[in-house]
Amino acid sequence: MARTSVPATDVERLVAAADSLASRGSLEELRHRAVDIVTELVEATLVAWNEVDLDGQQIAAVISPPPDQFTAQERATMDAAFIEHVADHPVIVHYRRTRDGRPYAISDFLSAAAFHQTGIYRHFYRHLGAEDQLSFVLPDPSLIIGIALNRARRGFSARDRQVCNLLRPHLVQAYRSVEAATRMKRMTSTFQLAAAERGLGFIRVDDEGQPYETSLSAHSILHRFFDLHSTSSLPDEISQWLARDRGRNSPAELVLYRSDGRRLIVHRAPAPSGDLLLLSEQPKRPLDTRKLGLTTREAEVLALVREGLATKRIASAIGISPRTVDKHIQHALDKLGVRTRMQAIALIDHASPLSTADA
Repeated sequence: MARTSVPATDVERLVAAADSLASRGSLEELRHRAVDIVTELVEATLVAWNEVDLDGQQIAAVISPPPDQFTAQERATMDAAFIEHVADHPVIVHYRRTRDGRPYAISDFLSAAAFHQTGIYRHFYRHLGAEDQLSFVLPDPSLIIGIALNRARRGFSARDRQVCNLLRPHLVQAYRSVEAATRMKRMTSTFQLAAAERGLGFIRVDDEGQPYETSLSAHSILHRFFDLHSTSSLPDEISQWLARDRGRNSPAELVLYRSDGRRLIVHRAPAPSGDLLLLSEQPKRPLDTRKLGLTTREAEVLALVREGLATKRIASAIGISPRTVDKHIQHALDKLGVRTRMQAIALIDHASPLSTADA
């Protein structure tokens, strides 16, 4: 595609357009803003943001000016005709074959006479009074998203094409950002529903690890587990864990213990512009140390072994040295008459937990 210089005034308008696109908070806002920008930058009788779902046989469009001369039924008939004859659209055919989404005009591929012979002209463009169309495509895995500019005459200038070509990457980035935000909202809703159904807590934190959305159940869990009355900031144990884990693009889990046997599990899932935290508080049933012949500390250490914790994590969880942890484990093994941790866990799993009366 031939390149041409863009006047300084156009460059200024493109920069302003890019800034305004970056601030769009929803897909609907982006569609309308994109149409407004293209209308301001390039002369056209009609500008449209089209989302064509060929599999679902549907078209969603934002059009300026709106074609009010057609009834809803007539628009539906025209949309169906467009999809039926989409193989006649040379720009779409070119995109589907090459994935080249840069701006092209119908007149780049077809003469006026050849265009008039197509079904897509006779059943669609003729009714719009369009003799030519310049369009470019935004990449999407399932839709054909095209920004289209119609004219009642044939031909678009090199300047028209270059302006659209310079605008396209900003629209691509804005669309990806809005799509990511939309997915994030859907994920958040799913997490919130799952958390509410299971009595779990849900927290969204930003890139700095600061909470900006906390569910009521998360408030309750943090209050009970940390005696925390305000959730404007996270407890130090969670904040320090997030700081150590920051930058890892994979899920992670933190398990915290209290001396009364309570356990808090914090699951972290990376998300755009921060993390999702799912909180689960679980009471632990202590082992019957009288039946097993273990001290309270030995039973506590073996309970953590049963949870899959290594020596260093056990030491950190209950505030003793790794060497002391190993001593407690060895004493417990001797009392239980077994040689390995796995044998001790198997024995513990068959031991009866304390009943409510015993507790």
